[in-house]
Amino acid sequence: GKRLAASVAKGISFFTQGGGIKLFAAKGAVEVQAQSGNIELIAEKIIKIISEKKRIEIAAKDEILMTAGGSYIRINKAGIEEGTPGNWKAWAADHDTPGPKSVDYVLPSIGKEIFDEQIQILDVNGKLTFANCKYEIEMKNGNVFTGILTAESKTERIVTIRPEEISNIKIYPKNKES
Repeated sequence: GKRLAASVAKGISFFTQGGGIKLFAAKGAVEVQAQSGNIELIAEKIIKIISEKKRIEIAAKDEILMTAGGSYIRINKAGIEEGTPGNWKAWAADHDTPGPKSVDYVLPSIGKEIFDEQIQILDVNGKLTFANCKYEIEMKNGNVFTGILTAESKTERIVTIRPEEISNIKIYPKNKES
């Protein structure tokens, strides 16, 4: 198929006992957002962040804290603080401290504007003829939302980050499968 889109109200979990999980995008970006919570990457061994051709950017609005073995680097508006229970070594051909300097970094905005619709489907006479029927709503961008209409002939809530235009709605009678 051309596209797979899922809108789930209560959560999605993936688990594999062996073989791992891989996520690839042949073209375009891979974007992960937690719109009202944290993102946690946890590994028993090593977490690698690698940029094959360019650079890695790490930015935060308030603070970045890196810690290991009791040593730390804290970066925030007040400055850079380092600490270690052991030795601190720095190798360089030269050490310059010409004075203060800062760099502005524009943080991306997380799609806080959640678009949330529930559609009620009535017949031409305004009656709830389609209650408990299967529906399929296709958006112009290719996303498809499916479900069973409620007793009030309403869809489940359709939640998206951006406004999406409906291209087609299909209703399947209770006694027929599509």
